[in-house]
Amino acid sequence: MRRVRPHSSAFPEPRRSPRRRRRPHGQGLIEYAIVLSVIALVVFGVLQFLGGQVKSSLCSVTVGLAGQSSSDSMVLTPALADGAGPLQMVLGPDNNLWFTEEGQSKIGTVNLTTKALTEFATTGTTTGIVVGPDNRLWFTEPNANKVGAVTTAGVVSEWSFANPMGIAVGPDSNIWFTEQSANNIVAVNTSGVSVHAYGIPTGGTLPASIITGSDNNLWFTEWGVAALGKLTTGGSFTQVANGQIHNSVTLVSGPKGEVWVSEEPSSLVFAGGSTNSGSGGPAQVARVDPTTGNVIEQINIDPNFSIPVVTVMDSGNNVWVANAWKQGSGTGLPDFEQISPNGQLCETPANSTPGAPVWIAKGPGTTLYFTAQAAVYAAGTFPAGGTTGAKIAQLQ
Repeated sequence: MRRVRPHSSAFPEPRRSPRRRRRPHGQGLIEYAIVLSVIALVVFGVLQFLGGQVKSSLCSVTVGLAGQSSSDSMVLTPALADGAGPLQMVLGPDNNLWFTEEGQSKIGTVNLTTKALTEFATTGTTTGIVVGPDNRLWFTEPNANKVGAVTTAGVVSEWSFANPMGIAVGPDSNIWFTEQSANNIVAVNTSGVSVHAYGIPTGGTLPASIITGSDNNLWFTEWGVAALGKLTTGGSFTQVANGQIHNSVTLVSGPKGEVWVSEEPSSLVFAGGSTNSGSGGPAQVARVDPTTGNVIEQINIDPNFSIPVVTVMDSGNNVWVANAWKQGSGTGLPDFEQISPNGQLCETPANSTPGAPVWIAKGPGTTLYFTAQAAVYAAGTFPAGGTTGAKIAQLQ
């Protein structure tokens, strides 16, 4: 309440306008910016939390699998031979799909125009595959101890190496691959001649998948230990993410240069009763900083058992995971997992037979395709490579 001073009625006190304090120039804008920054930080934190912890509703993706009449047009091949076990797949230089077969000694290709399937004989069963700088398809034959290359006309060449698994084109345009049993990383030129053979300093790493990262280093999984490996073309090794990951399976380079790695759970029981012997942990996908080598984020794929395989980044910078087997409530139904650039996870069920997605590959344009094996998996088990009725199909 304003205090009134005594005054003469003849000379009333003049009325004074209240004085307003002038705010320093720009103070309102500064306060407004601070409020917006706080709101943005809160929203970002919530999104990060949700992205890592909550699986959203189904992805809006059409899946073509046998057994779904509305999607039969998306199935590219008739059923492959029993035991074929289609595995990894790439888009070839002829604009057709090429895939390995872990259940029989062949390399397969699908003509995307005619849907015709063609297979070429190899010495052993095939696993990894990549398009080489010479426009041949390079692949590994771990059981036959060979690395091979095939032209789009079907001419196969092979060279002997020790239990090769993953394969990639390096930043030096050589073909790099892991020798799992020998604990080596090897590079050959396009004539199949070895130009580098580096022994991994840590023993028993069981190297499998290998990629060229955004930092122009070779990154590879070390399934036998709780780490990843990083290698320069000059032979300098660095072990990263030590103790931060487990049972690393596959790798893919992400939209921001980070490395995504899938982690197999520790509770799998394979056909015949054998169990995996890697380090323990749940089924996860981890995002690794290529500079520090530390894990930025861990995303749980399934609360129970799962075999997540990170395979490809699509045109929208989403990372795709082929989840060949997910126990979940005991149904064993597989699915696809899609991880957005901000880490949000959504799933697309593959609830048909056969419907176990093993590998996802980019096709022409924005189309994705996948290799499918059988979906009839007993809870707690994972059948050996070859499965009945496997096919190649379109994801979207």
